[in-house]
Formats: sequence, C-alpha cells, structure tokens
Amino acid sequence: MDVNTPFDINHPLFPNDSTQIEKRTYTTKMLPQGDGLEIDGLLNEKAWDVVPWDGNFTVFDPNNGETPSQPTKFKITYDSKFLYVGVRCYDSIPSKIERRLAEGTILLVIG
Repeated sequence: MDVNTPFDINHPLFPNDSTQIEKRTYTTKMLPQGDGLEIDGLLNEKAWDVVPWDGNFTVFDPNNGETPSQPTKFKITYDSKFLYVGVRCYDSIPSKIERRLAEGTILLVIG
C-alpha cells in the first residue's frame, strides 16, 4: 500500500465489529505568544494550562468499546513551529511496569 492509497476499514486485517463507537473531537488552542514548553518529560509548565486534559478512551482490542482497565489522559497544543502532545498514563500497580528497550525501540519521554 502506498501513502496515497485510502485507508480501508473493510480490509480483512480489521475485524468487522458491530460495536458502534461514538466519534469524538478534541479542540486545542495555540500557546500564547512567548510561552514555551520544555521537552523534558514533565508537564508542569504553566503553558500547558491553555488546554484541558481529555481522555475517556475505549478499548479497541480485545474488547472493543469497553472502558480500559487503566486511564490515560492527554493534552494537545501548538505554537508557530511545533505541535505538542502531553500524555499521562496511569497504572494502579506501577511497580510492575517493566523498563526495557529492544533494538529498534524509539524512546518517547512522557510525563
């Protein structure tokens, strides 16, 4: 498939699921002039307050449409040059999170 081929949700790789998922939108805002964000894995700059946290994700696989066992929240904002995405992934048992990198892994620092 080349990049100009439309995405086909009826392709056999995507199971035909009768669960209807409500489409949602997220409205973002541009950072105020002069405000910046440091890419450091922390989401503590005042500039992040320009947009609200959002979340309420649903599971796709294996239980399409169900509430996930662990919540995730995000924020999206931008300036004249960059798009910023902040993510908070919660875990009820953080001590069980494995920290390992495999060859070809891209490390994304999130807070």
